[in-house]
Amino acid sequence: YCQHANVLDTEHLFELLKNNAPADDAALPKTGVPIEWERRLSSIFIRSDDYGTRSSTVLLVDHDKHVTWEERTFNPQAEQESVQHFEFDIKSS
Repeated sequence: YCQHANVLDTEHLFELLKNNAPADDAALPKTGVPIEWERRLSSIFIRSDDYGTRSSTVLLVDHDKHVTWEERTFNPQAEQESVQHFEFDIKSS
Protein backbone atom coordinates (compact mmCIF):
# COMPACT_ATOMS: atom_id res chain seq x y z
CA TYR A 1 0.00 0.00 0.00
CA CYS A 2 1.41 3.36 -1.00
CA GLN A 3 0.15 5.82 1.63
CA HIS A 4 0.91 9.00 -0.32
CA ALA A 5 -0.94 8.13 -3.50
CA ASN A 6 -3.65 6.07 -1.77
CA VAL A 7 -3.05 3.21 -4.22
CA LEU A 8 -1.83 -0.35 -3.84
CA ASP A 9 1.78 -0.99 -4.79
CA THR A 10 1.98 -4.05 -7.06
CA GLU A 11 5.60 -4.76 -6.07
CA HIS A 12 4.66 -4.79 -2.39
CA LEU A 13 1.82 -7.23 -3.08
CA PHE A 14 4.18 -9.55 -4.96
CA GLU A 15 6.59 -9.36 -2.00
CA LEU A 16 3.78 -10.53 0.27
CA LEU A 17 2.96 -13.39 -2.12
CA LYS A 18 6.63 -14.49 -2.12
CA ASN A 19 6.70 -14.94 1.68
CA ASN A 20 8.11 -18.43 2.30
CA ALA A 21 8.10 -18.29 6.12
CA PRO A 22 6.45 -21.42 7.52
CA ALA A 23 3.74 -21.29 10.16
CA ASP A 24 4.53 -22.26 13.74
CA ASP A 25 4.15 -25.98 14.38
CA ALA A 26 1.32 -25.27 16.85
CA ALA A 27 -0.69 -23.62 14.04
CA LEU A 28 -0.27 -26.48 11.56
CA PRO A 29 -3.26 -28.67 10.73
CA LYS A 30 -3.13 -32.41 11.16
CA THR A 31 -4.06 -33.61 7.68
CA GLY A 32 -2.20 -36.91 7.75
CA VAL A 33 0.89 -35.86 5.80
CA PRO A 34 4.28 -35.86 7.55
CA ILE A 35 5.11 -32.79 9.66
CA GLU A 36 7.89 -31.80 7.22
CA TRP A 37 5.27 -31.48 4.46
CA GLU A 38 2.86 -29.59 6.74
CA ARG A 39 5.66 -27.08 7.41
CA ARG A 40 6.53 -26.78 3.73
CA LEU A 41 2.89 -26.31 2.68
CA SER A 42 2.12 -23.72 5.38
CA SER A 43 3.87 -20.77 3.74
CA ILE A 44 2.28 -18.41 1.22
CA PHE A 45 5.03 -19.18 -1.32
CA ILE A 46 5.89 -22.88 -1.40
CA ARG A 47 9.38 -23.73 -2.57
CA SER A 48 10.31 -27.28 -3.46
CA ASP A 49 11.88 -29.11 -6.40
CA ASP A 50 8.92 -31.45 -6.80
CA TYR A 51 6.01 -29.27 -5.63
CA GLY A 52 5.54 -25.57 -5.08
CA THR A 53 4.29 -22.19 -6.15
CA ARG A 54 4.73 -21.77 -9.89
CA SER A 55 2.80 -18.54 -10.39
CA SER A 56 1.53 -15.53 -8.46
CA THR A 57 -1.15 -13.14 -9.71
CA VAL A 58 -2.15 -9.63 -8.65
CA LEU A 59 -5.47 -8.25 -9.87
CA LEU A 60 -6.37 -4.65 -9.08
CA VAL A 61 -9.57 -2.80 -9.96
CA ASP A 62 -9.78 0.91 -9.10
CA HIS A 63 -12.82 3.14 -8.54
CA ASP A 64 -12.81 4.13 -12.22
CA LYS A 65 -13.09 0.44 -13.21
CA HIS A 66 -9.52 0.34 -14.51
CA VAL A 67 -8.09 -3.18 -14.21
CA THR A 68 -4.44 -4.04 -13.74
CA TRP A 69 -3.59 -7.75 -13.99
CA GLU A 70 -0.08 -9.10 -13.58
CA GLU A 71 1.13 -12.68 -13.30
CA ARG A 72 4.65 -13.91 -12.58
CA THR A 73 5.75 -17.48 -13.11
CA PHE A 74 8.57 -19.26 -11.27
CA ASN A 75 10.74 -22.33 -11.78
CA PRO A 76 11.33 -24.96 -9.06
CA GLN A 77 14.23 -22.86 -7.70
CA ALA A 78 11.78 -19.96 -7.12
CA GLU A 79 13.42 -17.88 -9.84
CA GLN A 80 11.08 -15.68 -11.85
CA GLU A 81 10.75 -16.97 -15.41
CA SER A 82 8.16 -14.70 -16.97
CA VAL A 83 5.78 -11.79 -16.41
CA GLN A 84 2.48 -11.05 -18.10
CA HIS A 85 0.90 -7.65 -17.59
CA PHE A 86 -2.44 -6.36 -18.88
CA GLU A 87 -4.41 -3.22 -18.24
CA PHE A 88 -7.91 -2.44 -19.44
CA ASP A 89 -11.10 -0.62 -18.49
CA ILE A 90 -14.44 -2.22 -17.65
CA LYS A 91 -17.14 -0.53 -19.66
CA SER A 92 -20.61 0.00 -18.22
CA SER A 93 -23.47 -1.43 -20.23
